[in-house]
Amino acid sequence: VEDQDVASGNDFMGEVRVDMDSLSDRETRRMWLELKDKDNQKAGDLEVALRWAHDPKLVLALSDRFTEPETPECLEKEANELLVCLIRGKNLPIMDKNLMSKGGSSDPVATLFLDGEVRKSNVVPKNLNPQWLEDFAFPCDDSLDLPLDVTIEDHDKIGKNDFMGQCGAHLASLLDLEERKVERVWFPLAPEGVPTQRKGGSKPSAAASRGSRNKKPPRRKQKAASVKTGDGPNLGRVELALRWVHNPSRVIDLPDNIIGDEPKPEEP
Repeated sequence: VEDQDVASGNDFMGEVRVDMDSLSDRETRRMWLELKDKDNQKAGDLEVALRWAHDPKLVLALSDRFTEPETPECLEKEANELLVCLIRGKNLPIMDKNLMSKGGSSDPVATLFLDGEVRKSNVVPKNLNPQWLEDFAFPCDDSLDLPLDVTIEDHDKIGKNDFMGQCGAHLASLLDLEERKVERVWFPLAPEGVPTQRKGGSKPSAAASRGSRNKKPPRRKQKAASVKTGDGPNLGRVELALRWVHNPSRVIDLPDNIIGDEPKPEEP
């Protein structure tokens, strides 16, 4: 809560934080909350009514590459391509501060790294909540438990880009999705060198997750998983959509002298 001041900027009056997990049942919560000032002293009370809801207008639709099922022939074969959709960012840090007033903006650009391959997004100018909706494809065998690393930077036309945050996703967690369907996840951004991790324990090993190609993996509810980081600055978060697929065009055929039967020597 702030005191509005048109001339010189608003003045802080108090704040309160609400644990959003308490709203997961989507029931309405009407309550009085105690405001705290900068010295953590009581600064009044605020009555609010809160409720989680689904608004179809806020859904950003993915491309057909993520929504169309694979053919039965492709599903029988090992995945050899990872599809990644960089969907959007939320509450990214301000890198270009206003000179005459509070606040500012950034020009976020994302770089994705996987097994030596690099992909870069477009720059979204002057936006702390960018929407990219850009698709990328990486050649990668699903037997490799590799991290997909994402770095967000503030684009600078003259000098070097400024680091804003980074996150990583271990790909072994995708192996238990039925029929290699899409997983859509929000990842918190962390400072350099700080790992991000999914809630719910450690990631499964690739060897334990693969199993038989003819055996369906256990079904998992299609819901955006939550993740956590250690204590540190709030650098915002990014939403990614991930999916393994088999791309026949990435298959390298072996020559006949490798796959053909060796001729038997003639008997005397």
